[in-house]
Amino acid sequence: MNYLRARESQEHVYLKRAIAAALRNIGFLFIVFEQCYCDVLAVRPGTNGPFVLGVEIERSFRNVHANIARDFANGCSQVLVACKDTTLRDLVAAHLSLDVRERVRIRTTHEIIAGDTTWMHN
Repeated sequence: MNYLRARESQEHVYLKRAIAAALRNIGFLFIVFEQCYCDVLAVRPGTNGPFVLGVEIERSFRNVHANIARDFANGCSQVLVACKDTTLRDLVAAHLSLDVRERVRIRTTHEIIAGDTTWMHN
């Protein structure tokens, strides 16, 4: 598996692996790293065909909107933004555009790894 991308920290690699494990535990059957430019791309069966989740692990606000737009352009059904802390989570939520709000979920990395499934939608 390709966990690494240029200039990624060990923490980022750890978070990708930990989030992938959490997604596997809640029914995502196919999980890959750094595909379609997502940090993690996960697929599970859905009622209307495959449900494709793009996960973006964010440590700053800088590229969040571009990453979300790119994930949808590449075919993701939903994007889960995994933020480093609640401050960033709240900042991203406050600036999320109305046109994508229904298809984006925002949690901290800790919430996702701890097993929070309240973000799931399909």
